[in-house]
Amino acid sequence: MLGNRIRIYEKWNYGIDLLRIIAMVMIPILHILGQGGILENAVPLSGRYMVAWLLEISCYCAVNVYGMISGYVGYRQPHNYARLLQLYFQVAFYTIIVSVLFRIWKPEMVSTATVRAAVFPFAYNVYWYFTAYFCLFVFMPFLDKMIDRISQREARVLIATIIVFLSVLPTMFQEDFGGTNGGYNFLWLAMLYLIGACLKKLETKERKIRKKYLSVYLLSVLIVWGSKMAVEFIADRRYHQSMRFDQLISYTSPFIIFCAIGLVLFFRELRPGRIWKKLIAFFTPVSFDVYLFHEEPLIVSTFLTGAFIPYLSFPPFEMAVAIIGSALVIWLAGSAAGCIRRFLFRIFRIEKLSAFLVEKTEKMFRCCYTHAVKIREKNV
Repeated sequence: MLGNRIRIYEKWNYGIDLLRIIAMVMIPILHILGQGGILENAVPLSGRYMVAWLLEISCYCAVNVYGMISGYVGYRQPHNYARLLQLYFQVAFYTIIVSVLFRIWKPEMVSTATVRAAVFPFAYNVYWYFTAYFCLFVFMPFLDKMIDRISQREARVLIATIIVFLSVLPTMFQEDFGGTNGGYNFLWLAMLYLIGACLKKLETKERKIRKKYLSVYLLSVLIVWGSKMAVEFIADRRYHQSMRFDQLISYTSPFIIFCAIGLVLFFRELRPGRIWKKLIAFFTPVSFDVYLFHEEPLIVSTFLTGAFIPYLSFPPFEMAVAIIGSALVIWLAGSAAGCIRRFLFRIFRIEKLSAFLVEKTEKMFRCCYTHAVKIREKNV
């Protein structure tokens, strides 16, 4: 079974898939720090505060990485609507099951609106990333055709244009005139898809020096973290004012984009050994399950919100280890849930069911269209 899975993944870049897994470890770190209450309750400019924000900024590019990987991997690949339906079933698997379990355990938390959102998660923005991706999927074939038609020089210009007009300028003026909503919408995900697709188009067979790509990531992290700490320190010590300098910390921040691009280019050149390939082939298909598992709204409100504030009683280094360790536990739990989900999907043949439903829907639309044309011709 695993050997077959490895052969299936031979067409993919193992380094990119490894980055997908790493990004899905970074995302729980962000949620532990944010939703878990650590950033909000850390004493400003303390050692714990500095370490917590260094972790936050180091992982903040994870969502951008995931979006760019969608473009890098999805470009020139067939976009079958059956895959989108499978993804819907994957999301609904978690929302519906969790809602049922909470209906039994804590019925007061499950309302009619909760059930409606669980059944139609794409329509009610249960997971913002899935809702944005759901919209993006429809446009992927057209975006691919656009990338096919432009030259490599134009692909570089497109990347630069996206960064300047939707990242650099909005960050400079602190005004979201591009309508990206800080990166939490379909438009920004589409831009990340285009960047990833352009990076794929610009890919060459020549092996590049990986260190320079990793240095882009590290330098960008240090610039964002260093500027935040410096501005807040000066405001506190010189002007005796407490402030939060977060202007460079957003999905649309240019340095956060550079972090993501640096990681994508670094891992693109990575060539893991056979043992690593086996692990990557095993965990990649359940990467998205980690996000769906721990970010289900009922699970977030019950188990995640404010749950990690006690970590602030640890020394800074031990706190960092505890945060990373907890993220790995969440990742393992989500991966295990994903394995169970994949097992059940195989039993119930969800892949074939999705293909069948899409085929029948397309056939129905073709029949309706043909019938409408005949009626129109008859009336004429």
